[in-house]
Amino acid sequence: MAQMISNHLHLHMIRIEKKVFVCYEFPNGSNTDLYCNEISLEPIIVHESIPIATYDGSQGKPFVYWSGHSFLIGWEDGRNDVTE
Repeated sequence: MAQMISNHLHLHMIRIEKKVFVCYEFPNGSNTDLYCNEISLEPIIVHESIPIATYDGSQGKPFVYWSGHSFLIGWEDGRNDVTE
């Protein structure tokens, strides 16, 4: 179950055979960063967190797409400068 953080928490997950890939917002002060984890289902193993976006401002509302060969991860980004 997702834990409520500041009234909401956005996550997206996708299941591929006996694994789940989940991307989620993680609080960082008044902002949020984006991390992902791979979870093996048999046996159940939660692998190390993968930092996806830990920049200034908030990154959130992740979306995960699996092409059959690789992942594409998109998200909303709160940075104001497109050069960061």
